[in-house]
Amino acid sequence: DDRITDLDENTLQHYERNGEITTYVLFRSSKGVKEITILNEMSQINHFMKHCYTMIKVTHIPAFHYPQISKKSYNVDGELVRRQTFTSNEYKAFTQAMITYTAKKHTQHLTKDEIFERHLNRSYFLFAANSGLRSGEIRQLKWKNISTYKSKTAHGSEGVFAKVLVEKGTSKVRKSRWVHCRGGEYIERWKVICKENGRDFTGNVFSLNGKEYLRYNTHRQFKKIMSLAQIDEERKAQLVPYSLRHFMITERVKAGLSFSKIAVMCGTSVRQIENTYLHLNEEMMKSSAKADYITLEDGTIRPI
Repeated sequence: DDRITDLDENTLQHYERNGEITTYVLFRSSKGVKEITILNEMSQINHFMKHCYTMIKVTHIPAFHYPQISKKSYNVDGELVRRQTFTSNEYKAFTQAMITYTAKKHTQHLTKDEIFERHLNRSYFLFAANSGLRSGEIRQLKWKNISTYKSKTAHGSEGVFAKVLVEKGTSKVRKSRWVHCRGGEYIERWKVICKENGRDFTGNVFSLNGKEYLRYNTHRQFKKIMSLAQIDEERKAQLVPYSLRHFMITERVKAGLSFSKIAVMCGTSVRQIENTYLHLNEEMMKSSAKADYITLEDGTIRPI
């Protein structure tokens, strides 16, 4: 409501609005906005202020002081993440629901574009559960930055894998990285569907028109699939699209990957993985405690 030249360093901490003194945190919280979103908003505002201060010289301050806000973290026992993670049976039910969601007998009343969007979401969610990419990274993933290849898994079976370049501009931590992951077969099948629908392979991979697929659409379609899944209603309320990333990380830990390897793959720090997945850390420690071995006749030791 004010000109930028009338603002000062303390505007976010002390601002009169409609005759009352408020802060940016209190004002946005009253609108139902989550604290993590408010923190991100204030950071983005200050990036804008810095640009106005250094580049176009329209403000006399480089940034605002932030109001006090307590950053919420996951419960010490990892209960929040545990609740938001698919179990193996729940993920199986979710994938089965996606088959129903895209089956001909359930889509015959839809337009060609609506059917295409359903297949888009099915491919999107399956790849998310195998790649562990953040939602923003998947929505902005471009065809030029992904390829597939066949290789043997650790157990010797044939698998289709994907090689992905996450660009600096699409990464949450603003660092580019290469990712090798499972789920290449879902990319190959999605390519076939795109070709059958006359879509080219320029722009974004998961897209209706080559542009970024909106987060709103992802959540809306996720709820539709969940309504078809044979999962307890109480659990459905706890599961969200980000649960697919939690699921992927959980599965990689079960497969024996260290937190450091997972951190590199997911574009985050080891500390962040340890703090976020404390419940998995505890399970790993239990497994270590239960580990056993036998000594063979020749004196060599073999783990059990």
